[in-house]
Amino acid sequence: MIITPNGTEEAFGIRMEIEREFPNTTFIEDFDHCIVDVSMSGSVIYSVNKIIATLMSGEHNLCEHDAYDYFDYMII
Repeated sequence: MIITPNGTEEAFGIRMEIEREFPNTTFIEDFDHCIVDVSMSGSVIYSVNKIIATLMSGEHNLCEHDAYDYFDYMII
């Protein structure tokens, strides 16, 4: 299954579907729009590129280096 949410509402809907199918799944908060797939065991697979782009824009507004540092230390 390949998931490509196009907006906030669609990303929220995908999250709800995943939670229904796999109730114990762990998500990265505020990065539902970066979900690209779900493994057979229910692990959520995120796009690193989309996460970094998100960290570099909007409320985070980090430079690329700081975005990767944040990703390395806070998300992984």
